[in-house]
Amino acid sequence: MEKWKTIPGVTSVLGITYDVSNRGRVRSSKGKPMKRLIDEDGYFFVSLRKGDSNILPRVNRLVAQAFIPNPDNLPVADHKDRDKQNDHEDNLQWLTVKQNTVRDCARPVARLDPET
Repeated sequence: MEKWKTIPGVTSVLGITYDVSNRGRVRSSKGKPMKRLIDEDGYFFVSLRKGDSNILPRVNRLVAQAFIPNPDNLPVADHKDRDKQNDHEDNLQWLTVKQNTVRDCARPVARLDPET
């Protein structure tokens, strides 16, 4: 079941707030779905108004902040399955920068053919 929570601390000059769902969707308080864009690293992000300026938060971080407890205040919202566009709450976890780097380095980049 899809659950929604208000994104704290993000309100436009006109008083519009935003909600994020546990499935990675974002909408304004007026019910308008926010278009997800893809950044240069392959992550979904949205353009939100905070005060009189725009912010561009990544959706995985918004979902993690809203739905995943982070008692140790870890800084990285990581995708468990390595799919940068799977922003469902069940696929996210909090890691340290070091843990995230180790995970990235442990992933094979290419398969070598010993015959060539």
